[in-house]
Amino acid sequence: MTDTMIERVAIALYGADESDLMDNWHSATSSLQNVYRRKARAAVEAMREPSNDVLEAMWAAMFVGRFTGSELPMLGAGFEAAIDAALQETKG
Repeated sequence: MTDTMIERVAIALYGADESDLMDNWHSATSSLQNVYRRKARAAVEAMREPSNDVLEAMWAAMFVGRFTGSELPMLGAGFEAAIDAALQETKG
């Protein structure tokens, strides 16, 4: 499987349940890997509609904080800020 966001999230979810992450992931059955891929897809889909905090963080990162005039760093900054904001929401 290619290095996709779904695959990365699947491996991270698997790693949250297992130790020695990569060795175990590569030796896991394809059926078990597919379970984690389905969970990963559900997690990523749940982030499709961002909260206001996430949108505000993206806006600040893309247009205020780190914009250097290039589209890719701008989008990367927005995406990174969105994920950071989403993670902060869970801390309460």
